[in-house]
Amino acid sequence: LMRTKIIPVIRLNDMDTSKKPLNLAVRAFFDNKMPQMPAFSPSELETHTLYFIEQTDIETTIKIISTLCAQRLPRSLNLNQTDIQVICLAGKGPLGAKKLNMLLQERLNKRNGGLKHNGFIFRVNEKISQTVDNAAKKLSYGQTGMIKAIDMHKKAVHAVFNKQNVTYAFNELNEIKPAWAMPINKVNGAHKVVILPLHCDAYTNLNRMALYSVFTSTGHALIIVGQKRAFKIAMDNNKIKKRYTG
Repeated sequence: LMRTKIIPVIRLNDMDTSKKPLNLAVRAFFDNKMPQMPAFSPSELETHTLYFIEQTDIETTIKIISTLCAQRLPRSLNLNQTDIQVICLAGKGPLGAKKLNMLLQERLNKRNGGLKHNGFIFRVNEKISQTVDNAAKKLSYGQTGMIKAIDMHKKAVHAVFNKQNVTYAFNELNEIKPAWAMPINKVNGAHKVVILPLHCDAYTNLNRMALYSVFTSTGHALIIVGQKRAFKIAMDNNKIKKRYTG
């Protein structure tokens, strides 16, 4: 169809992203020109874009991630929770998105009450993600926002997605879920600061393509918390999983 010239065609010949600091760092990593990442220091977040906090213990890793989200990043850099995104390589497991979502919800938005729906508890100031495309609401799959009000009388949840006000009726709540932590395959767009838990426990998900997906979902800075061994395994594994569909 493109060769017939019946319809207008625009051809992308080149995409220059080399001037962005994170992309320079990513290119250095994938070209094996950067032997190690700098240790994390909030005061240096404006000059570096990649950090590694080495930790082998899973429970301590969770505590570090929780403290980064709740205290260190918001206080030192004046970030709000929509600027920070925990991205996991897996949905399940001790460092999977499901478990971390529950733990971070309790740490970052613990309060009495809330609206229970489909196994989740939605509260005011809850970080949420859109789970389906919704043209009427002008929202795409994977977008994140914050709940600003829950009207029990009118049975409505009011949220904000990138300065856009969105209202969900209670019967539309299947379209959203808590998003304190998200698996990489559910992420859409770039987030200012990304935190990646990385451990050999998620061995089957450790591959170079997964790391690259996390890098490209990062707008400014990426903080990896976990094992250097897991990072090396992922970098060395360039195999692409086959997909089987019936």
